[in-house]
Amino acid sequence: MSQNTEQNVRTREEQVDALYHGRNTYSTITQDRFRDELVKAEARGRAEERAKSIGYLFDNPDTGTEYLPYHPIESGECQDAENIREATGAELLSELQNAWKSWKEDRDEKEKVSANIAALEAQKYDGWEPIASAPKNGTLVDLWVRPIWSGKARRVIDAWWTDTTGWRSGTEVSIEGKVTFWRACPPAPGNSPQVQAVAPASDPFQVMTDDQLSERLKAVQARWDELMDSDEELGGGSPMESMDEEMQSLQNEIARRAALTREGGV
Repeated sequence: MSQNTEQNVRTREEQVDALYHGRNTYSTITQDRFRDELVKAEARGRAEERAKSIGYLFDNPDTGTEYLPYHPIESGECQDAENIREATGAELLSELQNAWKSWKEDRDEKEKVSANIAALEAQKYDGWEPIASAPKNGTLVDLWVRPIWSGKARRVIDAWWTDTTGWRSGTEVSIEGKVTFWRACPPAPGNSPQVQAVAPASDPFQVMTDDQLSERLKAVQARWDELMDSDEELGGGSPMESMDEEMQSLQNEIARRAALTREGGV
């Protein structure tokens, strides 16, 4: 853009002042006409501002199109800049819109590829899907769990996700092991009415019998002692914390029932 063009660009205040003190003074025009002239002046001002150079657009051989408020070569910012041109506000906006459109197209394409990969993985594992795609809204699912140290992989049925303890089931407050895959719970047999599989609202320990509570507590304590006696180093993410929470929950439920018994509640 030429220097003369830049000098001719007037601000809104300058154009409003011209309406007051120029050849069309306020005293010689009506208020309605003045408003019309003011709107036109503001429109001209906006158009001129959009046409005013605000920096430079250029092609960076390493990264593509870039913008700088100063000349990329003269400033030393990008010595190998190509296709350097003055950038107006409208041109810069257009470049940003094109970049946003390109980014969205790339994102959508990546999502399609990810979905296709997930579908292939599901076929590969005979209906089991990677755990990353599992629902975390209270829906009951079946899980495939691998042991952390020793033992056999196992299937956990009717499990669901919680934000506090992670994956859990009716018998495990926090599932011990590495959860790797999931699948939807099987439908009811035959013509039986289908029931939506959702996590129970109540504490699963409250529906267990006294014997079940005691047996579960013994099993968790035994596993705890086994890990404590192990020579394995327990780093971050070990099951010790979840086992401690489960033992605490079991003990709380046992204590609650004992208190109700003393009070004659059961």
